[in-house]
Amino acid sequence: MNFKSVQSNIFDNLIKGAFVLLPFLLTFYCLFWFAELFDSTFTGILARLGVSRDLPFGIGIVAGLIVLYALGRTSEAFTARRISGFLEGFIKRVPILGSIFSSIRDLTDYFKAGGGSAKGRPVIVSFDHPNFKIAGFLTRSDLDTLPTQDNLTDQVAIYIPLAYMVGGGFTVFVHKSQVQDLDMPFDKAMQASLSAWMLKGTTDNSK
Repeated sequence: MNFKSVQSNIFDNLIKGAFVLLPFLLTFYCLFWFAELFDSTFTGILARLGVSRDLPFGIGIVAGLIVLYALGRTSEAFTARRISGFLEGFIKRVPILGSIFSSIRDLTDYFKAGGGSAKGRPVIVSFDHPNFKIAGFLTRSDLDTLPTQDNLTDQVAIYIPLAYMVGGGFTVFVHKSQVQDLDMPFDKAMQASLSAWMLKGTTDNSK
């Protein structure tokens, strides 16, 4: 075995090792970053309430999870809905901030509704060319109220996410006859779209 083959073998295995390790590193880095942000946010809230800021890592996470659980348990209560509606109405009246809030709220509602309802339904869209299709998500099936002079009768809105760009994408309006359901759960289809459909197991229709 000459020097070039040894060098090539070492280099190839280093690359293979990097590709094996990279998903784990990026996943745990994102997880740690989110946990640190979550912890520091709620630790800061506790400090403003008079609790010492010198708390061990994780106390803020526990406090945040308790708050989230409490919000989830009480979100459907009459008083909670009234308070939430009042705060939402107040924020929406603030210029710029209201637009940002409304956009984020619409996005969270879209993902929340993606469990099996019409909103967020994974679909395949066929275009004029018989061999050109694109995967997306049905976001709106009634376009009659859109502020446009174009005739959008029997057309639907399809959101096309961009691979490796969380939150990035574009929307197309197509006739509903061009849309077919994709037999996949919403979360699996979104994961596949964001990974450019390189996700393993996307050919398995079992849920």
